[in-house]
Amino acid sequence: CSRKDRCLRAEESFRFATDFDRCVKVIAHPDSIAVSAHSVPLLLEVNNVPDLSAGITCSFGQQAQAEGHVNGNRVMCLSPAGKEVPQISEGQDWAGVELRLNSNETGQMVASTEVKFYNCSTHQM
Repeated sequence: CSRKDRCLRAEESFRFATDFDRCVKVIAHPDSIAVSAHSVPLLLEVNNVPDLSAGITCSFGQQAQAEGHVNGNRVMCLSPAGKEVPQISEGQDWAGVELRLNSNETGQMVASTEVKFYNCSTHQM
């Protein structure tokens, strides 16, 4: 959050939101991935964002970072590979990781969502 007068280019579309209906929204497809699956393409639908044509970097928690591919209001990110997949705590069958979309133009986070990594072999009913 910031004051409008401190937001560079606040007058441009989607640079400054004055109400919750204009807040950034992100939907990930899929929103959960098996820990055994590496480099899975994730399609992120993003709404109410500024122009992303300068590029996006996808960051999965502290584990991995990769270039995102922008096509209009969609961003494609690859999930982490091998050793960068998050560890699931003992007694759990999934772990959530924050997926952040960072602007290559400003270096700032544009949006984030949670992606779950699951391990079916440890799931108990």
